[in-house]
Amino acid sequence: MAWGTGIQKMRRESEHYKEIELVLKETGQSFQVQFKKQATMDVTMDVEWLNELKGEMYRADPQAALKLKNDNHFRKAYLVPAIEAGLIEMTIPDKPRSRNQKYRLTKKGKRTIKE
Repeated sequence: MAWGTGIQKMRRESEHYKEIELVLKETGQSFQVQFKKQATMDVTMDVEWLNELKGEMYRADPQAALKLKNDNHFRKAYLVPAIEAGLIEMTIPDKPRSRNQKYRLTKKGKRTIKE
C-alpha cells in the first residue's frame, strides 16, 4: 500500500530521533500509527550503576553506594530506566512495592558491564 505524504514525513522526521520507533500497522481498511519510546540511559551512568549490583540487592544498597540520598530521584533516574532498558530485574515482579523486593542484573545488564 502506498502511504500518503504525511506518513512519509513522519517516517523521515522520526529518523532524527533514535529513541523513538515509528510503527505503522494496517488492519483491513484502517491503519495505526504508533510512536514507541525506547528506554535510554547515559552509558557512563549505566556502568557506574550496574557495577554497584552484586547478586541480589535491596534498592537502598546501590543507592547508598552511589551516595544518593533522595529515594524518588534514585528510582526515577536510575532504577526505572534500568528496568525499562532490560538491564536489571525485580526478584518479586508481581509485588513491586514489597519490602522484600530486591534487584539483580539481567543477562543484558551483565553484558553491558563487561563492555
